[in-house]
Amino acid sequence: LTASLRASVLTLAVWALQLVLRRRISARARYALWLPVLIVLLSPAWPQSRWSLDRLFVTPSVQIIEMPLLSEMDTTTAISASATHSPKITAPAREPLNWPQIRFGAWISVSAALLLFSVFSFLRTLRRFRRQRMPLSEKWAAHIAQTARELGLRHPPQVWCSSAVTSPAVTGLLRPILLLPAHFDEQFTAAGAQLILQHELTHLKRHDLPLNAVLCVLMALHWFNPLLWLAFMKVRADREAACDAQVLADAPPQRRSEYGHA
Repeated sequence: LTASLRASVLTLAVWALQLVLRRRISARARYALWLPVLIVLLSPAWPQSRWSLDRLFVTPSVQIIEMPLLSEMDTTTAISASATHSPKITAPAREPLNWPQIRFGAWISVSAALLLFSVFSFLRTLRRFRRQRMPLSEKWAAHIAQTARELGLRHPPQVWCSSAVTSPAVTGLLRPILLLPAHFDEQFTAAGAQLILQHELTHLKRHDLPLNAVLCVLMALHWFNPLLWLAFMKVRADREAACDAQVLADAPPQRRSEYGHA
Protein backbone atom coordinates (compact mmCIF):
# COMPACT_ATOMS: atom_id res chain seq x y z
CA LEU A 1 0.00 0.00 0.00
CA THR A 2 2.84 2.37 0.81
CA ALA A 3 4.57 1.66 -2.50
CA SER A 4 1.30 2.12 -4.37
CA LEU A 5 0.71 5.46 -2.62
CA ARG A 6 4.24 6.68 -3.43
CA ALA A 7 3.84 5.60 -7.06
CA SER A 8 0.49 7.40 -7.29
CA VAL A 9 2.04 10.65 -6.08
CA LEU A 10 4.90 10.25 -8.57
CA THR A 11 2.43 9.46 -11.34
CA LEU A 12 0.59 12.73 -10.75
CA ALA A 13 3.93 14.54 -10.70
CA VAL A 14 5.00 12.97 -14.02
CA TRP A 15 1.66 13.85 -15.64
CA ALA A 16 1.95 17.44 -14.42
CA LEU A 17 5.54 17.69 -15.66
CA GLN A 18 4.62 16.30 -19.08
CA LEU A 19 1.70 18.72 -19.28
CA VAL A 20 3.86 21.71 -18.43
CA LEU A 21 6.74 20.80 -20.75
CA ARG A 22 4.60 19.33 -23.55
CA ARG A 23 6.56 19.68 -26.80
CA ARG A 24 9.66 21.04 -25.08
CA ILE A 25 10.96 17.55 -24.31
CA SER A 26 11.46 14.64 -26.67
CA ALA A 27 9.36 11.50 -26.78
CA ARG A 28 12.20 9.47 -25.32
CA ALA A 29 12.52 11.94 -22.43
CA ARG A 30 8.78 11.64 -21.70
CA TYR A 31 9.17 7.88 -21.62
CA ALA A 32 12.20 8.12 -19.31
CA LEU A 33 10.21 10.22 -16.82
CA TRP A 34 8.35 7.04 -15.81
CA LEU A 35 11.53 5.41 -14.52
CA PRO A 36 11.15 6.72 -10.91
CA VAL A 37 7.61 5.30 -10.76
CA LEU A 38 8.95 1.89 -11.83
CA ILE A 39 11.74 2.04 -9.23
CA VAL A 40 9.27 2.86 -6.44
CA LEU A 41 6.97 -0.01 -7.44
CA LEU A 42 9.90 -2.44 -7.52
CA SER A 43 11.09 -1.27 -4.07
CA PRO A 44 8.12 -1.61 -1.69
CA ALA A 45 10.43 -1.48 1.36
CA TRP A 46 13.02 1.27 1.51
CA PRO A 47 16.19 1.05 3.63
CA GLN A 48 15.76 2.85 6.94
CA SER A 49 18.17 5.60 7.90
CA ARG A 50 18.24 8.89 9.76
CA TRP A 51 17.51 10.69 6.49
CA SER A 52 14.83 8.30 5.25
CA LEU A 53 11.69 9.93 3.86
CA ASP A 54 9.57 7.60 5.97
CA ARG A 55 10.88 9.20 9.14
CA LEU A 56 9.56 12.56 7.98
CA PHE A 57 5.99 11.29 7.65
CA VAL A 58 5.76 8.23 9.91
CA THR A 59 6.10 8.50 13.69
CA PRO A 60 7.84 5.50 15.29
CA SER A 61 5.44 3.46 17.36
CA VAL A 62 6.25 3.02 21.06
CA GLN A 63 4.81 0.11 23.01
CA ILE A 64 3.71 1.04 26.54
CA ILE A 65 3.45 -1.70 29.15
CA GLU A 66 1.51 -0.79 32.28
CA MET A 67 2.73 -2.41 35.50
CA PRO A 68 0.16 -2.97 38.27
CA LEU A 69 0.62 -1.28 41.65
CA LEU A 70 1.49 -3.33 44.72
CA SER A 71 -1.99 -2.91 46.15
CA GLU A 72 -3.53 -4.12 42.91
CA MET A 73 -1.17 -7.11 42.88
CA ASP A 74 -2.25 -8.09 46.40
CA THR A 75 -5.94 -7.82 45.49
CA THR A 76 -5.42 -9.82 42.33
CA THR A 77 -3.54 -12.52 44.24
CA ALA A 78 -6.30 -12.79 46.84
CA ILE A 79 -9.02 -13.06 44.22
CA SER A 80 -7.12 -15.73 42.31
CA ALA A 81 -6.48 -17.66 45.53
CA SER A 82 -10.15 -17.64 46.45
CA ALA A 83 -11.07 -18.67 42.95
CA THR A 84 -9.06 -21.85 43.29
CA HIS A 85 -11.41 -23.06 46.05
CA SER A 86 -14.56 -22.45 43.98
CA PRO A 87 -13.75 -23.21 40.35
CA LYS A 88 -16.16 -22.04 37.65
CA ILE A 89 -16.57 -23.33 34.14
CA THR A 90 -15.87 -20.52 31.67
CA ALA A 91 -16.59 -20.54 27.96
CA PRO A 92 -13.54 -20.44 25.69
CA ALA A 93 -12.73 -16.96 24.47
CA ARG A 94 -13.74 -16.32 20.88
CA GLU A 95 -10.77 -15.35 18.76
CA PRO A 96 -11.28 -12.14 16.75
CA LEU A 97 -11.01 -12.17 12.97
CA ASN A 98 -7.52 -11.57 11.67
CA TRP A 99 -8.34 -8.78 9.23
CA PRO A 100 -4.73 -8.25 8.03
CA GLN A 101 -4.54 -11.88 6.92
CA ILE A 102 -7.97 -11.64 5.28
CA ARG A 103 -6.93 -8.53 3.34
CA PHE A 104 -3.65 -10.16 2.35
CA GLY A 105 -5.45 -13.29 1.16
CA ALA A 106 -7.90 -11.26 -0.94
CA TRP A 107 -5.09 -9.18 -2.50
CA ILE A 108 -2.83 -12.12 -3.35
CA SER A 109 -5.76 -14.18 -4.68
CA VAL A 110 -6.81 -11.49 -7.16
CA SER A 111 -3.18 -10.90 -8.17
CA ALA A 112 -2.60 -14.60 -8.80
CA ALA A 113 -5.86 -14.88 -10.74
CA LEU A 114 -4.91 -11.94 -12.98
CA LEU A 115 -1.45 -13.37 -13.65
CA LEU A 116 -2.80 -16.83 -14.45
CA PHE A 117 -5.47 -15.38 -16.73
CA SER A 118 -2.86 -13.26 -18.55
CA VAL A 119 -0.52 -16.19 -19.09
CA PHE A 120 -3.38 -18.43 -20.24
CA SER A 121 -4.65 -15.79 -22.70
CA PHE A 122 -1.14 -15.19 -24.04
CA LEU A 123 -0.47 -18.90 -24.64
CA ARG A 124 -3.90 -19.39 -26.19
CA THR A 125 -3.39 -16.48 -28.60
CA LEU A 126 0.10 -17.66 -29.48
CA ARG A 127 -1.22 -21.16 -30.24
CA ARG A 128 -3.86 -19.67 -32.53
CA PHE A 129 -1.16 -17.74 -34.39
CA ARG A 130 0.93 -20.90 -34.73
CA ARG A 131 -1.95 -22.92 -36.13
CA GLN A 132 -2.58 -20.41 -38.92
CA ARG A 133 1.05 -19.83 -39.84
CA MET A 134 1.96 -19.38 -43.48
CA PRO A 135 5.35 -19.95 -45.10
CA LEU A 136 7.58 -16.92 -45.37
CA SER A 137 9.52 -16.39 -48.56
CA GLU A 138 13.27 -16.74 -48.40
CA LYS A 139 13.58 -13.22 -49.78
CA TRP A 140 11.69 -11.68 -46.85
CA ALA A 141 13.41 -13.91 -44.31
CA ALA A 142 16.80 -12.75 -45.57
CA HIS A 143 15.61 -9.13 -45.66
CA ILE A 144 14.39 -9.27 -42.05
CA ALA A 145 17.65 -10.84 -40.90
CA GLN A 146 19.61 -8.12 -42.70
CA THR A 147 17.48 -5.38 -41.08
CA ALA A 148 18.06 -6.92 -37.65
CA ARG A 149 21.82 -6.92 -38.20
CA GLU A 150 21.74 -3.28 -39.35
CA LEU A 151 19.95 -2.33 -36.12
CA GLY A 152 22.60 -4.07 -34.03
CA LEU A 153 20.64 -7.15 -32.96
CA ARG A 154 22.92 -10.10 -32.34
CA HIS A 155 20.23 -12.70 -32.97
CA PRO A 156 17.35 -12.06 -35.35
CA PRO A 157 13.94 -13.03 -33.95
CA GLN A 158 11.75 -15.84 -35.16
CA VAL A 159 9.28 -14.71 -37.82
CA TRP A 160 5.69 -15.92 -37.86
CA CYS A 161 3.51 -14.91 -40.78
CA SER A 162 -0.07 -15.79 -39.90
CA SER A 163 -3.56 -14.99 -41.13
CA ALA A 164 -4.65 -14.60 -37.48
CA VAL A 165 -2.27 -11.66 -36.98
CA THR A 166 -3.99 -8.35 -37.68
CA SER A 167 -1.04 -6.01 -37.16
CA PRO A 168 2.76 -6.38 -37.04
CA ALA A 169 4.05 -6.89 -33.50
CA VAL A 170 6.77 -8.52 -31.45
CA THR A 171 6.15 -10.87 -28.55
CA GLY A 172 7.91 -13.39 -26.37
CA LEU A 173 10.48 -13.00 -23.64
CA LEU A 174 13.30 -15.54 -23.86
CA ARG A 175 12.78 -16.18 -27.59
CA PRO A 176 11.29 -13.08 -29.27
CA ILE A 177 8.94 -13.59 -32.18
CA LEU A 178 8.15 -11.12 -34.95
CA LEU A 179 4.48 -11.45 -35.89
CA LEU A 180 3.46 -10.42 -39.39
CA PRO A 181 0.01 -10.55 -41.00
CA ALA A 182 -0.54 -12.70 -44.04
CA HIS A 183 0.57 -11.12 -47.33
CA PHE A 184 2.52 -8.49 -45.43
CA ASP A 185 4.66 -7.74 -48.46
CA GLU A 186 1.52 -6.99 -50.52
CA GLN A 187 -0.23 -4.73 -47.99
CA PHE A 188 2.51 -2.10 -47.85
CA THR A 189 5.00 -0.52 -50.17
CA ALA A 190 8.60 -1.61 -49.94
CA ALA A 191 9.57 1.59 -48.08
CA GLY A 192 6.58 1.35 -45.71
CA ALA A 193 7.23 -2.30 -44.94
CA GLN A 194 10.87 -1.54 -44.21
CA LEU A 195 9.92 1.22 -41.75
CA ILE A 196 7.42 -1.06 -39.99
CA LEU A 197 10.07 -3.75 -39.63
CA GLN A 198 12.48 -1.21 -38.19
CA HIS A 199 9.86 -0.12 -35.67
CA GLU A 200 9.16 -3.65 -34.43
CA LEU A 201 12.83 -4.64 -34.32
CA THR A 202 13.66 -1.41 -32.47
CA HIS A 203 11.41 -2.65 -29.66
CA LEU A 204 13.76 -5.63 -29.35
CA LYS A 205 16.83 -3.42 -29.41
CA ARG A 206 15.39 -1.24 -26.64
CA HIS A 207 14.51 -4.35 -24.54
CA ASP A 208 10.87 -3.30 -24.39
CA LEU A 209 9.58 -6.88 -24.09
CA PRO A 210 11.19 -7.64 -20.67
CA LEU A 211 10.06 -4.25 -19.40
CA ASN A 212 6.55 -4.95 -20.64
CA ALA A 213 6.54 -8.25 -18.72
CA VAL A 214 7.56 -6.41 -15.55
CA LEU A 215 4.73 -3.92 -16.09
CA CYS A 216 2.24 -6.77 -16.48
CA VAL A 217 3.33 -8.25 -13.14
CA LEU A 218 3.14 -4.85 -11.43
CA MET A 219 -0.34 -4.28 -12.86
CA ALA A 220 -1.45 -7.58 -11.33
CA LEU A 221 0.08 -6.70 -7.96
CA HIS A 222 -1.48 -3.22 -7.91
CA TRP A 223 -4.88 -4.18 -9.33
CA PHE A 224 -6.61 -2.15 -6.62
CA ASN A 225 -5.11 1.17 -7.78
CA PRO A 226 -6.95 2.57 -10.85
CA LEU A 227 -4.50 5.47 -11.11
CA LEU A 228 -1.64 3.07 -11.80
CA TRP A 229 -3.70 1.28 -14.48
CA LEU A 230 -4.05 4.62 -16.25
CA ALA A 231 -0.35 5.25 -15.73
CA PHE A 232 0.57 1.91 -17.33
CA MET A 233 -1.58 2.78 -20.36
CA LYS A 234 0.25 6.10 -20.65
CA VAL A 235 3.60 4.31 -20.34
CA ARG A 236 2.70 2.09 -23.31
CA ALA A 237 1.71 5.12 -25.39
CA ASP A 238 4.95 6.93 -24.51
CA ARG A 239 6.91 3.76 -25.30
CA GLU A 240 5.47 3.63 -28.82
CA ALA A 241 6.20 7.32 -29.33
CA ALA A 242 9.78 6.83 -28.13
CA CYS A 243 10.21 3.91 -30.53
CA ASP A 244 8.85 6.04 -33.40
CA ALA A 245 11.27 8.83 -32.51
CA GLN A 246 14.22 6.44 -32.56
CA VAL A 247 13.24 5.04 -35.96
CA LEU A 248 12.81 8.54 -37.40
CA ALA A 249 15.98 10.01 -35.88
CA ASP A 250 17.57 12.33 -38.48
CA ALA A 251 15.06 11.12 -41.09
CA PRO A 252 14.21 13.37 -44.08
CA PRO A 253 10.63 14.68 -44.46
CA GLN A 254 9.84 12.18 -47.21
CA ARG A 255 10.68 9.26 -44.96
CA ARG A 256 8.57 10.73 -42.12
CA SER A 257 5.62 11.02 -44.48
CA GLU A 258 6.00 7.39 -45.61
CA TYR A 259 6.25 6.25 -42.00
CA GLY A 260 3.07 8.13 -41.06
CA HIS A 261 1.11 6.59 -43.90
CA ALA A 262 2.41 3.12 -43.08
